Amino acid sequence: MVLSEEYVTLKVGDSKTIKAQLKPDWTEIRATFKWEPKDQGLVTLSPVDDSSISIKAIKPGATIIQVKDQGSGKTKEVKIRVTE
Repeated sequence: MVLSEEYVTLKVGDSKTIKAQLKPDWTEIRATFKWEPKDQGLVTLSPVDDSSISIKAIKPGATIIQVKDQGSGKTKEVKIRVTE
């Protein structure tokens, strides 16, 4: 699994879209990802499509969003820092 970004810094109120992709590209498996923030109060997550999520910064701090491929069970993390 590859993420479009693994380290993100946002200001409160800003948003960023992150995409996950199963590798290799030629695989015919359609991946479904589960996105879960460790600290629910710092960011909100809104699905964009099956492989992308929009992250909106709510309040300052740092958290990690765990991304899990539902088919293989593999996980990756996106580290998020929110500033004022």
